Amino acid sequence: MSKKRKIIIGILLISFVIIITEVSHALWQINLEQNSTNVITLTCFKIELQDNNPINIQRAYPISDEEGNTLTPYTFTIKNTCETYASYQINLEILNTTTLENLNFLKIMLEDKILFNDLDDTTKTLKNAKSSKKIETGYLDKNQEKTFELRLWLDEKTPANEEFMNKIFESKIIVISSYIKEFDKEAPIASFDVTKTDEELTIDASGSYDEMSNIKNYYYSRDGVNYEKSKNSSYTFKINENIKYGKGTTSLIELEQNTVNEVFVKVEDEYGNQSDVKSMIVGDMLYDKTVDNNLRYVGSTPNNYVFFNNELWRIIGVMNNIEDGNGEKTSRIKIIRDESIGGFAWDNNGINYWVNSSLQKYLNSTYYNSIINKEFMSEVLWNIGANNSYEVPTILRIYELERGNFVYSNRLATWKGIIGLMFPSDYGYATSGGISISRIECLNNSWNNVTECSNNDWLYQSNSTQWTMFTNGVDNLRVYLIYSIGQISTYAANHTHPPKSARPVIYLKEQVKIVSGDGSSTSPYRLEMLGESNE
Repeated sequence: MSKKRKIIIGILLISFVIIITEVSHALWQINLEQNSTNVITLTCFKIELQDNNPINIQRAYPISDEEGNTLTPYTFTIKNTCETYASYQINLEILNTTTLENLNFLKIMLEDKILFNDLDDTTKTLKNAKSSKKIETGYLDKNQEKTFELRLWLDEKTPANEEFMNKIFESKIIVISSYIKEFDKEAPIASFDVTKTDEELTIDASGSYDEMSNIKNYYYSRDGVNYEKSKNSSYTFKINENIKYGKGTTSLIELEQNTVNEVFVKVEDEYGNQSDVKSMIVGDMLYDKTVDNNLRYVGSTPNNYVFFNNELWRIIGVMNNIEDGNGEKTSRIKIIRDESIGGFAWDNNGINYWVNSSLQKYLNSTYYNSIINKEFMSEVLWNIGANNSYEVPTILRIYELERGNFVYSNRLATWKGIIGLMFPSDYGYATSGGISISRIECLNNSWNNVTECSNNDWLYQSNSTQWTMFTNGVDNLRVYLIYSIGQISTYAANHTHPPKSARPVIYLKEQVKIVSGDGSSTSPYRLEMLGESNE
């Protein structure tokens, strides 16, 4: 990269004056002065400040960060009208007229919120300035422009004493431009590790890199939507994984809410290029982000074992908007038998209608009568919508179709019963993704050739092909299966060579509670009905 040649291109862009006086309850008054448009041009580089939202006095008292974020900002635009590249540096220079010496409670927000004293010192350019702080640096491509919104406020913890009364803070924004020969347009690569303790989860993103420039900002998130911006390559989330036993649905939801389940990281280089988002699942549960936002166990080996009917079952998750026998929608724990009960035809007559299928009748009569804890099981309304094409849909689309109204030849789209099978969406949403394919990529896939998705899915069984409740509504013959190679596809409902396995699935009643266990196979969750014993 060539040697930089610095040119001061703009001063007197925006002037901030804070006059702090003792009035009544020690009010602080902030005056921000700028009443016209300033345009400063040097050769082909231009900076402009336009008073679209003029402010005279805002928040005559110290305020919280939340309130500071809502202040009407001053907006200014830097535009590179040259055919060359340029860097820029934005400084805040404190003028000699400032009498406020303690700046520990001053907050400034340009692109992110920061304490004033955390800013780096830099060389001042104004004769009437006592010091200068560097707020932001960056780069502009040819003919590129960038708009900034600047806010300034006093923190709500500012003491009400003489040190802050009758004081003045006055400053000006300075923008410095430098010509550069090269411009890095390549995105950096995000890479991180996670260290987990009982109370904290620490992300180390120091392995992120850019071949041509430095990493400038790190972004950390729990949901992939709301990010915490930081200059540091390390970030810590507070967690608490103590299980509060009680009603089953409540226990699992409390466990999830106190656990960071998925971490999202992206990084940004000094040229403003951002990396792709990288994610990592931490823990066993995730919300599926469907319209119902069900809480599901994911990964290859989650601790979701539950002791039911004197045998091991596993919790698929907490499913929302489940309609019970009284027509009310509630949240219910959905469980599946760990092992198959054997090989069956889905329907001996070869008809793919669950309401009349031979497997449904067997599960809800002969097999039902063998259940010891019948009082735990809930009769609910199951959605049995079908696929409207011979093409295998993605997992995201399958979830919609299962709950849709498309069926073969005017059949019912719902079935009221107790024991069913898993859906292909249950299988798909149980994956944590792999190294070369993310979880969201698995959900956007039809699972014809996604070994990493199935290998990291606890519902996958390599020794058997499993029936589901999802059917093809284009004809009256085909039912969806999960093959032993991980593929989702269809087969004839009466197929028995070799026999396809059946794993019963039920919803627990709302009154069922978890009383002990940690969900492992050696210490599975133990269940009781509310009122049977003390919690």
